[in-house]
Amino acid sequence: MNAPMFKLNLSDVVKGLIVAVLAAVVTSLGHALNAPGFDFATFDFSTLLSVALTAGLAYMSKNFLSDSAGNFGGMQIGTPKG
Repeated sequence: MNAPMFKLNLSDVVKGLIVAVLAAVVTSLGHALNAPGFDFATFDFSTLLSVALTAGLAYMSKNFLSDSAGNFGGMQIGTPKG
C-alpha cells in the first residue's frame, strides 16, 4: 500500500535502496565496459556512491511527493474530468 502524501513507509525506503543499488551496479558496469584496460583498484567509488545516493533520494522524493494513489503532487494527470 502506498503511503499518504508527505509520508514515507518502510516499503518506500526499501524500494529506494534497491533503486540506489541498481543504479550503482548499472553505472559500474557502464564504466567497466567503456574503459580501456579497466582496473578495479583505480575505480572511482566516489562517483559510484554519488550516483547511487542521487538515484535513491530521487525515488524517495518522488514517493514523498505522491499521494496514496500514486499521483505526483496529488494531481491526476491524463485522466478526463467529469
